[in-house]
Amino acid sequence: FVSRSVPTPQLHISRFCLYPTRDLSGEPADGTLAPCAGVILSGGFLYIYSGHSRASAAIRAGAPFIQCSLLAAGGDMLDSGPTVDEYAGDNFTLPLARAWADIHGFGYYSYPL
Repeated sequence: FVSRSVPTPQLHISRFCLYPTRDLSGEPADGTLAPCAGVILSGGFLYIYSGHSRASAAIRAGAPFIQCSLLAAGGDMLDSGPTVDEYAGDNFTLPLARAWADIHGFGYYSYPL
């Protein structure tokens, strides 16, 4: 996560606006509804940075909105080294997003390019 001395904004975001950056197909669903997922903002799109399993559990439970913390945006550096924009560019793919949507039984309205 990004190191911050101020609290991160808490948001409730539609499943249709959260894009994965990690493949969950090999992971068992843990089913727990933990408090939130960590998201990053790049190019006007919100990407899940941490808490893919928590977001997945909330979607599977039928939650209309997923509780998220906005961790960083754009050129902000992540603790793992890259900027938010670099991380999103390196970890998001259209096949990954389509697989996420298929697993959760919905379709996105638009996709990042």
